[in-house]
Amino acid sequence: MNIVVILLGGATILAFDTIGSLASLRFTFPYSRLMFGSFAIYFAVGFVTAASESVTSAAVTAAIVGLVESTAGWAISWWIGPGRPADYPVTGSRIVGTVFFVMMLGALFGALGGSLRFSLR
Repeated sequence: MNIVVILLGGATILAFDTIGSLASLRFTFPYSRLMFGSFAIYFAVGFVTAASESVTSAAVTAAIVGLVESTAGWAISWWIGPGRPADYPVTGSRIVGTVFFVMMLGALFGALGGSLRFSLR
């Protein structure tokens, strides 16, 4: 696990969520289309982490970035508007489930990025 990559990845994902939320409102496209950008960030985090660490570390690092996105990033997009679920109020179990799911996606794409980088060593 690389703290510098976590901090840079977390800052990148929060900036992406903020800009993406604003763009979604301005250009009226579904906010959900931005998920591919999130996947790319997780992949990049895994790729960079695996330059000096294992694929497992790449997956864990990207999962932590997924935690940042599914908590602070979701709060930002919720506050701006497009991240607000249609069936409000949201239950605690749904929030926990979403956080877990996004972390697992982060781990998956981080492992893919880490595997690619590891194979290039």
